[in-house]
Amino acid sequence: MSHAIGAPLIWWVSDYTLANESALIVGDDFGSIAKVKLESETGLKDIEIIQQNNQQLSVRLPATISYHSHALRLYQPDLKTFERVWLNAPKIDWLQGDMGVKTSTGQGWLQLSGKNVDTLNLQDAFLINKTGKSYSLSLKESDPWHAVFNLPKQIPVGSYQLKFGQKVTQPTIPPLEVFIVNQPTDFQQRVLNIKDFHQSEDSIDHTIAFKTALADLATHGGGTLYLPAGHYRLSNSLFIPKNTQILGDGNLATHLIWSKIDKQESIALINLEDNTRLQGFSMYHDDAAFGINSPSDRVINNVHIEDIVIRMSAYRGHPTSEMLTKIYDQILKRFSNKLDTIRLQANNITLKNNDIYGTGRSFAFIDSHGINIQNNKFYNGRRGWYSFSGCSEIIFRNNTITGADLMASGGGINTLGNKVSSRNLYFANNTLGMFNGWDREAFTSDGGGASYFGHVQSHKENQLLLATNLRSKGLRLTPYEGAVLFVVDGKGVGQYAKVISMSENLVHLDRKLDVALDNSSKIIICPLQENYIIVNNTISDAAIGIQLYGTGLNHVVYGNTSIRTGGINLLGLWYGGYQSAWYTLVAHNALYGSANTRKFNPTRTDLHTSNITVEARPRSTDELNLVYGIVIRNNQLYQNNGVSIIGSQNARKNMDAIFVDPLDN
Repeated sequence: MSHAIGAPLIWWVSDYTLANESALIVGDDFGSIAKVKLESETGLKDIEIIQQNNQQLSVRLPATISYHSHALRLYQPDLKTFERVWLNAPKIDWLQGDMGVKTSTGQGWLQLSGKNVDTLNLQDAFLINKTGKSYSLSLKESDPWHAVFNLPKQIPVGSYQLKFGQKVTQPTIPPLEVFIVNQPTDFQQRVLNIKDFHQSEDSIDHTIAFKTALADLATHGGGTLYLPAGHYRLSNSLFIPKNTQILGDGNLATHLIWSKIDKQESIALINLEDNTRLQGFSMYHDDAAFGINSPSDRVINNVHIEDIVIRMSAYRGHPTSEMLTKIYDQILKRFSNKLDTIRLQANNITLKNNDIYGTGRSFAFIDSHGINIQNNKFYNGRRGWYSFSGCSEIIFRNNTITGADLMASGGGINTLGNKVSSRNLYFANNTLGMFNGWDREAFTSDGGGASYFGHVQSHKENQLLLATNLRSKGLRLTPYEGAVLFVVDGKGVGQYAKVISMSENLVHLDRKLDVALDNSSKIIICPLQENYIIVNNTISDAAIGIQLYGTGLNHVVYGNTSIRTGGINLLGLWYGGYQSAWYTLVAHNALYGSANTRKFNPTRTDLHTSNITVEARPRSTDELNLVYGIVIRNNQLYQNNGVSIIGSQNARKNMDAIFVDPLDN
């Protein structure tokens, strides 16, 4: 139905919601709503309104309904005019396949990630091409947050639309674009055996043999370098050419051992290019270096790392305390605490069934998109942490991350290094723990900085004229495509849009806002972090279990178990500029025990409680909604753990639309 004048506008709904649970609906013009009814197969049912004002409406679903998409009618006082809003309607945040974003091979897979995914007709999913021919997909698994399909074996290369059989009790979702491609490389086009290149019985060093074989593959456009079971000693870095696979007989059989490398040539043991694959061997080194690396000056494509064991430590042997201090200082000076066992800047990355232990950070992905990381073991070393920076479309599932040093920390996803955005993370069924160093954050978002906080001078369609010239404030203007604009106070509060471009004081948005802004409207423009689905993880022994620090939009924290951590934190704050935490569901998590703080305080005998904390930290007396649209319900809080809502004592307004259901938590 079309939107009626004076009818409420819907900007966010706190999906997903089960029977007898509360839902928060955020938007505009809810003040006149007189009654809410649920459309059902047996007719209309009255729904309890829990709280209501002009920007928000909270309701409770009946105890007898099943989980699927539900339509609510929001009635005006005449009890005839109504606006329909959907609960548990499917929302697909992104589509990812075995060849990256929206892309798969025949015989490959596709994963949908989002909210209420399993309310779709997943058993009737199909790809249809431009001629109208359709190919049915086989559902492998699904839950509210994702669905995985296997593709038919004989599907031709081309562009397709993914569609689903329509359910009557559900809004229609637009078709999703999918590309089917061939494998980029036939690694079997040329297969070389490393033993054919190492024929000197007098030398135990295989470096020349590896370089000769890799040069041969580079000359012929790629192929496979096969490493039979055995030990291969190396004294320099390896550079893997495009379209090349290094294949061993398994990580317990094939071993690569580096005595040293020429760090003027490379600081990594193995350097990758486009369309490269590493599989089935172990790597060893006793000095400070990267393990697996890609070029830092560009983004490569299609990297696959499987069944690899890495064991690297700069502290092996029997060093004296003076030697330990010297090694540690040299690492800090040269690598700035970013000594990475795996460091990649690539599109379409696959890591599976690996076991990664290094001196510093277990992995760092920079400006990478289409990342699939499953069934790995990662160990953070001294002052080590894991990092996704400026990345998007990430599946991180069934992995273990362990602090393997008393100074090891956790990690997370960020926009550090002036990244404009990080988006679309499916972080599920992982086990994280034993983080005793540094900030001790098992999972956190991060990335300071913002471009604008202030009033709007004028607004027309998708263009805003700011009240202050950006350059006069010394703020960064470009590149800013993909940043987010929040309306944090005044007319139109609660709306957001993405930035297409910015100039001196003119901002172009990706869409028209429902409510036009005026000079009472305050906005923030800052880096975007959105669509983090953090579900069903087990986290232990950390100062912070899960933290959304600064900019956050449309996140889900659901079904996680926290043991001896500081709990779950959501913060909107001044962090080199204002950053808002908006529209997040925190539900069905279990918090056990308490955690010591980041640093032990001998004057305290109590432990830091493991709470769910929502906090706004404005600068001085600035008035704005740093935290907005947060629902906390059905969490299990043990050993006197609880829920804390913390605002500023200096500012009159710094958060709104926060709903904590006392019947659930």
